[in-house]
Amino acid sequence: NLISIEEAHNTTIYQALLSHDLSWLVTASYDGYRVWDMETGELAYEGLGYVGFISALKWSAGSELLGVGFNNGDVVIYDAITQSEEIYDISNERILAIDFSNDLNIVASAGDDNDINLWRRTDGRTVVTLEGHIDTIYDVAFSPDGNTIASASSDYTVNIWQGITGEPEEYGQFITSLNEHTFRVKGVAFSPDGNLIATTADDGTAILWNAENGEILLTLEGFTGYAKRIAFNEDGSLLYTYDWDGVMRI
Repeated sequence: NLISIEEAHNTTIYQALLSHDLSWLVTASYDGYRVWDMETGELAYEGLGYVGFISALKWSAGSELLGVGFNNGDVVIYDAITQSEEIYDISNERILAIDFSNDLNIVASAGDDNDINLWRRTDGRTVVTLEGHIDTIYDVAFSPDGNTIASASSDYTVNIWQGITGEPEEYGQFITSLNEHTFRVKGVAFSPDGNLIATTADDGTAILWNAENGEILLTLEGFTGYAKRIAFNEDGSLLYTYDWDGVMRI
């Protein structure tokens, strides 16, 4: 059944994102973010009291948590179970990318400061800062097992880092860089089994990589606009891309 939400916000809605289990829809506007119950279409939560443009939205894999990034460097974590939120002052720059470790204890966030911050959700304290990109980071993703982190940057590269494995001082150690794209890399995603990495960039291509050795398996071409985001479906059999020309490709 289709649900129509009338007058969802008082101003323009510029982002919307379904949770992975399809239970929740988050919408972002200049008046804040709102979470909607997809079964009833009713408002479940209204995030208020923020100054700034919402620049990132990300649900955790199990749909328990929602990360909301702002252009002032703040990150809000909304808990769909308790319907509560916490505000974290993470950066002085715009947040464009958020992801959660598989145990939900560590959050990765990145954006215009060119670094990735790994921080604890319990207290917002930074565990480690991943330095290496020389331009804006548009996307960041944990592998399904949490052992690897991939980051997509405007410096044309995708960096691969050690994730939440080993001792804390080993978190975020640089592993390698994937350098085939020739323009800003906007999206990165791991397949559900962790064997593939998919990337998409403003060079009009999407690339499938072997996650273990960084080998290129397939280059997808034919985009007519800047490719913006990329994602796998739940079983990894389909790959979705969408770009600025308004076209989604599967």
